[in-house]
Amino acid sequence: METDSCKIWINQLGENIATIDTPYWETGDFYIALVVGLVSIGFSIMAYLEAKKAKNAANEAGKTVKTQSITIELTELTQKLDNINSGYSYQSVRDIYNELNRRIRRVVSVYKSDQEYSDLIKSILAVLDNTRKSLNGVRPTKTSQDETPAFIIFNATEGHFSDLNGKLAELIGLLEQRAIDKL
Repeated sequence: METDSCKIWINQLGENIATIDTPYWETGDFYIALVVGLVSIGFSIMAYLEAKKAKNAANEAGKTVKTQSITIELTELTQKLDNINSGYSYQSVRDIYNELNRRIRRVVSVYKSDQEYSDLIKSILAVLDNTRKSLNGVRPTKTSQDETPAFIIFNATEGHFSDLNGKLAELIGLLEQRAIDKL
């Protein structure tokens, strides 16, 4: 009985094979499907490459915006340095120094490892350290009754602040030049 079902199955298979006139790769349907598949792969590759370009462009735009924000912040700090005068008390100058120190160190840390800026940043940080030392040298003591005269505080820090202002202006110029070069 089992051999009869096998014979029937083999006969049906033989009939089905006999109805196939040509191999599938020689049919028009195969070539249409092949072209559609290859075109789909081509479009997928093109879409991937365009997405990659768009991602790189977005990253560059983000860097440019960040550089512009840093340039604006540094410009604000240079304006603050321009307004320091000989009438400021020790506490006022110390508060200005603390703000400058904190903001400048935060901003320049982004470029610290960049070879193009590393020497300038080291010199900016050195000026900040020297300013702190000069300011500590004119700090009023607890034992003195009188506040340190403002002109002494100004004279102790004015040269450092002026140097810092110039170095920040130079950094601003380099950042702006980098942005221009990318255009």
